[in-house]
Amino acid sequence: MLCQLLAATGMAGNPHSYFREEDIKDWADERGVPRDGLPGSSLPSRDFLDAALAEARGDTSVFGLRLMQESLSGLLTYLRSLAPEKGTDRACLETAFGPLVFIHLHREDTVDQAISLLRAEQTGLWHKGADGSEIERLTPVEAPGYNFDRLHAHVTHLDAYKAAWPKWFVAQSVTPLSVSYDALCADPVAVLATICDALGTAPISSDRVKVPTAKLRDRTNAEWKARYAKDLQTISDAP
Repeated sequence: MLCQLLAATGMAGNPHSYFREEDIKDWADERGVPRDGLPGSSLPSRDFLDAALAEARGDTSVFGLRLMQESLSGLLTYLRSLAPEKGTDRACLETAFGPLVFIHLHREDTVDQAISLLRAEQTGLWHKGADGSEIERLTPVEAPGYNFDRLHAHVTHLDAYKAAWPKWFVAQSVTPLSVSYDALCADPVAVLATICDALGTAPISSDRVKVPTAKLRDRTNAEWKARYAKDLQTISDAP
């Protein structure tokens, strides 16, 4: 949602997960960008970086990138294959992309996040438009059902990712702009105004801010959360 809102301002680039490993092949093929990099390497070519830079700016001067924790290592390996950088991770990123503002979007409750992830995997529906239309359905429908093991695995992974970013920020001397998902949902205009101020762009007009997606959360989420907490307690109490 944040990426779409930033793009809609017309001033904050066109942020997207350009370097998510699972998407690189399809993204490059759709745009006719050569993917072959160094001989014997599975990494993309320099052409891929140039194409991503152009699309990530859109019609603005701001480069926008959505970077998940699990994609960071692969991106750094790729960038260093193009221009070996012996400095810090931050220096490597800024060599490729220029001066950066880091926005740390996070969810306070990883159980809620894990439930949303599990339901999306099961139903195949990842995003729904504000008008109720389907925006992103990736897999055939599977009847959603509570599954403690799968849910707990997601919580464990998400907790690890959540802990990893602050450690990386400290190691790289980065002070990110921290944005909570709940705050974004509650007042997207205020959050966007704060981000645009950090980027040094012109103030946004509230009439340009239209939330593009609707929450998929419903009563089932609350029921699964309560059941998960009960199951965890049962496991904890077991001899």
